[in-house]
Amino acid sequence: MKYLRATWLIGVLIVLPGFLSPGACQGDFKIGLVLSGGGAKGFAHIGVLKVLEEAGVPIHGISGTSMGGIIGALYAVGYTAAELDSLVSRLDWEMLFTDRLERRALEMPQKIWDERYAFSLEFRGGRVHLPSGLIAGQRVVMELNRLTVHVRHIRNFRELPIPFVCVATDLETGEAVVLDTGVLAEALRATMAIPTIFTPVEWEGHLVVDGMLARNLPAQDALALGVDSLICVDVGAPLHQRAELTDLLSILDQTFSFPVVASTRQQQTLCSLIIRPDLEGFDATDFDRLRELIDLGEAAARKHISKLRRWAALAHAPIPRPRPCTPDSLRITEVAVEGLRRVSPRVIHTELNIHPPCLIPLERIERGIERIYRSQYFQRVGYELRPRPDGEALVVRVIEQSSHLARFGLRYDSKTDAALLLNLSLHNLGERGSTLMLDVRLGNELQFDGQYFFHSRFRRQSGLRLRLNFTQTFRDLFQGKRRLARVEVNNLLGEIRAGTLFSTRLAFSLGLRGEITNNHVTIGEAAGVKRFHRLIRWLADLRWDTLDRSQFPTGGVYLQLSGEQVRRELGSTTRFTRLILDWQAYLPITRRLTLFQGVFSGNASGEEIPLHDRFFLGGMDLPIVFLGKAHDHPGLRPYERSGMAAQVLFLGAQYEIFRDRFIQIRGSLSNTFSRWPTKIALNRYLYGVGLSVGMATPIGPARFTIMTGSRHRVLTHLGVGFVF
Repeated sequence: MKYLRATWLIGVLIVLPGFLSPGACQGDFKIGLVLSGGGAKGFAHIGVLKVLEEAGVPIHGISGTSMGGIIGALYAVGYTAAELDSLVSRLDWEMLFTDRLERRALEMPQKIWDERYAFSLEFRGGRVHLPSGLIAGQRVVMELNRLTVHVRHIRNFRELPIPFVCVATDLETGEAVVLDTGVLAEALRATMAIPTIFTPVEWEGHLVVDGMLARNLPAQDALALGVDSLICVDVGAPLHQRAELTDLLSILDQTFSFPVVASTRQQQTLCSLIIRPDLEGFDATDFDRLRELIDLGEAAARKHISKLRRWAALAHAPIPRPRPCTPDSLRITEVAVEGLRRVSPRVIHTELNIHPPCLIPLERIERGIERIYRSQYFQRVGYELRPRPDGEALVVRVIEQSSHLARFGLRYDSKTDAALLLNLSLHNLGERGSTLMLDVRLGNELQFDGQYFFHSRFRRQSGLRLRLNFTQTFRDLFQGKRRLARVEVNNLLGEIRAGTLFSTRLAFSLGLRGEITNNHVTIGEAAGVKRFHRLIRWLADLRWDTLDRSQFPTGGVYLQLSGEQVRRELGSTTRFTRLILDWQAYLPITRRLTLFQGVFSGNASGEEIPLHDRFFLGGMDLPIVFLGKAHDHPGLRPYERSGMAAQVLFLGAQYEIFRDRFIQIRGSLSNTFSRWPTKIALNRYLYGVGLSVGMATPIGPARFTIMTGSRHRVLTHLGVGFVF
């Protein structure tokens, strides 16, 4: 009996710690946390962290892959589970995972081309190349830099408040690459680089992508941090059942998942506790369901709350974690740039606009980095703050656009039928940091437009533009409702313009343009239309543009004030002056309802005004191929009214029924005149009302409009594609 009692006691002493702890004596073992990748499903990790905090479980090391790496890193640098919940809820994940700049952030030249091209291809060395990924991750890295700024000087991730490591995959060998040193934000960008979605990342001689491919549940990496037992949270997708393998996509997904699941099963053997939230019905792109995912993670962890509390009572003391905080200001003692090959350093320093030594807030650095990125010379722009004895060195890291772009636009409307726009965007030809844009428009109306931009050496936002343009278009001339003639207008021009061309809101420029115009009447007779003009004109232009989009704006203001003067003394065949005012304002009333209004006024006075310098009214979505100034007017045929002066007042309302699905009503009161009217009488103006429905399509917005007005009882217009 004594022997049995002794045997029983020894067995209890051996087995009991296994029930009470993951395998170490009281107060002696350390607990590691392993968070798997899974895209949006990784939000479930936050729910698990909430339960771990509630149970008092101290974490002594964290490893993660992809989204698990991001959540784990933020927890490791000091954010609580509640703070992470609030953080992920306020972030705009759709915006975060795109590199497209908002129109308001674009420089003025880019706003002209915004929303004109349906798709683009890269080409290098005369050959077309598919991109290495759809997203470079500019916004992601900037947000991660902001969230981890309080640990910006820590380069060894084991020295973070909680030791941390994440995993990526070597794209060349398929092997796991452990990321435990360097800039934390860049490491997190590497671990989440989903192939074909995000571009690969250069990391210490490796070209790496998402760690999911090599080790989605990085348990062995957490053990290497010196912990004794592991809590592993697996949100990865399981293999499909046979009944689910019914189509091409499910079979491809299953094939892709085999090595991921095999690696996960191997890593699970190292885990002391595995928490698997029930995420059936969710996928990696469900960023709009984060609340459900957090709750499911919490529910899954709560099933183990008793065991977690036992572990908490026996575990090593928790690691003190400082609260994350953003410094009020940073003392910058030097600025350095890494990664430049073809772009001039002047572009970086001009846009950054930081002159050390100086004391500046972090927001000023971020604004400078954003300005550099939106110059569109770079695929990605990041920064690093390195400690110096008397402050910090700001190191700007850039990845230059490695290739030129070939872009394409398609357009159909009921006036000009189908049109194709071909574009080449060439960077760093001649002047470093320059852009050459070549556009060819094919269709009933033809245009070639070449524009060469480069930054000035004198001040930020200033630059020079050279332009060569040939346009062939047709204008119908009316008398009342009756068309009298059709005129073919051929115009060749060259232009030089200087000013604050690279501003994002307000641009002022002065220029000189020379042009030759040849008019040919193809139908009917056009009295007063001279066949040939040679024109040299001075140009002055002031523009303010904060519209959020080119088509169906939901907010912002557009203002243009232009003046042009043609003088015989410069070699012109005539002389005249043109003045233009164009103002539009879009006011969001609710998230879906927008009210808008606008005024257009133009006047041309002088000896003889060429046809293409007159003002035209009529139609909807008029193409910008015509060099003169034309304005929409519902209830009139395209260009039905023309004259030496024009006055337009319009207002309307727009409602977004569903995402990118609009209904719009617009009313106009306008007319053209042979000379500027000195008296305003209501009966001299034409009214028009149009009701439009529109939606986004792969080649641009589609809009159908039904109209009525003073001249016509019913007119319709259909346009599909970006306006160019």
